[in-house]
Amino acid sequence: MASRTLPDFRLSDHARHRMDERCIGLIAVRTALRWGRRTWSHGDHRYHLGRRAVARARRLGVRIDAHEGVFVILSRDGVVRSVYRNRRPRRRRC
Repeated sequence: MASRTLPDFRLSDHARHRMDERCIGLIAVRTALRWGRRTWSHGDHRYHLGRRAVARARRLGVRIDAHEGVFVILSRDGVVRSVYRNRRPRRRRC
């Protein structure tokens, strides 16, 4: 499966602050939006760049290992609300 097209987005002040605070760059945000697993949570899209996404990209010749664990919360209107890193997320429940 190839990467999806990058959605149009803009950063909220909160997201910019969190990116600076957590040393997560714009490239990591774009990488998560392009390669990450998308889920729906509390009315927003949540993109997670996990091990499987990193492995899928690697099989296609793209190295994104440094961004593993990045989460991006994107609102319906295309605003990145928050950004964080968690290398050990909780497992999904059925």
